[in-house]
Amino acid sequence: MKHTKEPWRVSSHGYRYEIVSGEEIVAVTPYEIPPEERKLSNALLMAAAPEMLAALKGLVGAHLATPGPRGVMVYVPHFLEQAEAAIAKAEGKEGADHAST
Repeated sequence: MKHTKEPWRVSSHGYRYEIVSGEEIVAVTPYEIPPEERKLSNALLMAAAPEMLAALKGLVGAHLATPGPRGVMVYVPHFLEQAEAAIAKAEGKEGADHAST
């Protein structure tokens, strides 16, 4: 299965948010969901999904490829940084890749 190429970002359109990749719309938050904060939170979480998937795949791959705690620790810091960045993006923290247009 192949998902839409990343990065995904959030674009505000008045009563709804779109999750977009380049010119492609990946998802749209329904306008019926109140309150506004929940719509944005849902959109940010969806936009961070590809980065979360990449970080999880990296952690699992490192664990499977390098048995034992010493082998895994060589790769874990990089994937933990990816995971932390994805979490920050999902939570709308500073430096995250979302924009209002």
